[in-house]
Amino acid sequence: MADLFEDYRLGTSWDEMLGGPNEARGPYRAVHHTLRAMHPEALRERADFLARSFLDQGVTFDHAGEERPFPLDAVPRVISAEEWAVVEEGVEQRVRALEAFLSDVYNHSDSEPTAVRQGIIPWELVTSSPHFHRAVHGIRPANDVRAHVSGIDLIRDEAGVFRVLDRMTEVGLVDDEAYAAMLVRSQQSGRGLAKRALAHELRGKGVAD
Repeated sequence: MADLFEDYRLGTSWDEMLGGPNEARGPYRAVHHTLRAMHPEALRERADFLARSFLDQGVTFDHAGEERPFPLDAVPRVISAEEWAVVEEGVEQRVRALEAFLSDVYNHSDSEPTAVRQGIIPWELVTSSPHFHRAVHGIRPANDVRAHVSGIDLIRDEAGVFRVLDRMTEVGLVDDEAYAAMLVRSQQSGRGLAKRALAHELRGKGVAD
């Protein structure tokens, strides 16, 4: 019988299932044991059946006018309770921070949000965003919830530590160069900071020189 892992080679990045050649990590031992006893064609058939089932049930998305089944791996991602506790705490903290920022932007009592007054983010960067909606300023939603669904992208580094992939720059929500230019203008006009002080502040905010 063919072994699914016969030609499998570990790379330098974190491998979810294997900690060494044919050595399954603790949470994956049962899955690894099942897969080793399965013929590659059997796994392929199950993946195809899953895709057809999604199509039949309408669990699909549109891509260039073509209806495709929602992608779901036939091999489950297994996360231990200990790891999930870390993920849960981190994701919850990130969503709460997002909600607090949105509340600050849309429900501030002063002329500017607290984050702007404290120099955390320039007001111009917020108001120039295509995702900023002046019409909803002052509207407080039920339970103060604005982000009902949040997509938090998680990755593992080479050591297997979960990290949040910050896609704000990738999707055009934040441009480091534009952010730096706006911050310099606002801080120089409002606080008269020298170039060296501004450079130090930018580095503290994660923006390179």
